[in-house]
Amino acid sequence: MATAAAPRVYKNFINGEWVEASSGKAYENRNPANSNELVGMFVSSSSEDVDAAVDAAKEAYKSWRLVPAPKRAEILYRAAELLLLRKEEFSKDMTREMGKVLAETRGDVQEAIDMTYYMAGEGRRAAFTAQGSARGELYGLNGRGKNYCRGVRARFQARVA
Repeated sequence: MATAAAPRVYKNFINGEWVEASSGKAYENRNPANSNELVGMFVSSSSEDVDAAVDAAKEAYKSWRLVPAPKRAEILYRAAELLLLRKEEFSKDMTREMGKVLAETRGDVQEAIDMTYYMAGEGRRAAFTAQGSARGELYGLNGRGKNYCRGVRARFQARVA
């Protein structure tokens, strides 16, 4: 007799590690088109988890902002390449999770790919601001500017119960 595989548990990524929610709780996410299909278990994060993530991001920002813009651009470019490589996989996962039609989730993933390539290009552009070179030197139109990362961005999505 076969036994059912345990569902995948999706955790929070905080300070470089996958961690459980501080509450220890999780909720089921089921395919809206087939409620018998369990997409996975997702941790139920609290404000304590958000505070931990923000604190970790603030700490990481201290060194990340000093990475020259062209180097940050290279990292974003590689991220875009990974999104492109796994576009179909991400599209199907999104369809299973949200119930959107596959053509629409493919468009959503393509938008993420396009925006990531665009932002990678911005890291290489020297219009009106100084750009940090790969060696950490600063150049610019007036020689006084510094192009530092402005901060950490995050997206939190509310779960509808």
